[in-house]
Amino acid sequence: MKAAVQCPNCGGFRTRSRTVFRNAASFKIIPNGQARARFFIGLGLAAVGALLSFILIAVGSWGVFLGIPLFFVTLGLTHVSFNRLNLQLDHTEFDCLLCEHTWLVRPGDPLPEIRVRPDLIQRGERKLRDEERRWQARIWWDELMRIR
Repeated sequence: MKAAVQCPNCGGFRTRSRTVFRNAASFKIIPNGQARARFFIGLGLAAVGALLSFILIAVGSWGVFLGIPLFFVTLGLTHVSFNRLNLQLDHTEFDCLLCEHTWLVRPGDPLPEIRVRPDLIQRGERKLRDEERRWQARIWWDELMRIR
């Protein structure tokens, strides 16, 4: 069971979290799948380039002239690829379902100062209850229309 996280804006415990990667240079969100895909594509290209260069070196005299530069180009591209990956910072983004406040927490950062605001908590609970009622009414109506 995950520990409950308290919202620093209203003090409520109705929060959700997700891990996000942000580019350090532009601070744009990069989806988790895309960050992993970039890593494995870079790793795959490095492996293919290294294998091809070793095959060219083993072939013979002209292979050495082509294989050694290809090997160093592959090393350079791998270095650039992994450095670009290191620019992505791992954050946890939290959303409060009550007051709709969003905040980021980086590993090692202290938790933000919390202010308890009962008025926001009550308003948020009421909003969530109303949304749940509307959702249930919609499901009921859809079921009724399906029967007819």
